[in-house]
Amino acid sequence: KVKMKITKSVLEKLFVTYNKEYFESFLILPTISTYIGQNSMGMFRVKKGSNFVHMSISIARNFKLTYEELRDLLLHEMIHQYVFLKTGKVSHNRQFIKKMKELNQQYGLDIRINSKHLFKKYAPKKSFWQKIMNYIFG
Repeated sequence: KVKMKITKSVLEKLFVTYNKEYFESFLILPTISTYIGQNSMGMFRVKKGSNFVHMSISIARNFKLTYEELRDLLLHEMIHQYVFLKTGKVSHNRQFIKKMKELNQQYGLDIRINSKHLFKKYAPKKSFWQKIMNYIFG
């Protein structure tokens, strides 16, 4: 399987494509960025001011994901935006789960509530001593 290079421009192009394909162009292109993920793979954030709402999606670039894994990860963040635009809430609530299941069933996707399965697959393996230190010091 081809591994994707995760860049801002790749993510913006995918966002536009997926917005048409899965959300009937309902979403608004947010600020898109990448980051070095240590305990997450994607983030949807909202900043609210008195007369503005700023939305952003950020995806970790330090994991070599397949096209399908990146698609499902970005769609997860896009569902957050969808639910926020519909309800003003950002969480894995009933509306989030409903939309996630709907997309998974309708299109044969594998969007999940979290990215633990990807972490298991891609996160650097901890040595025995790192595990001991984590256990002792949290």
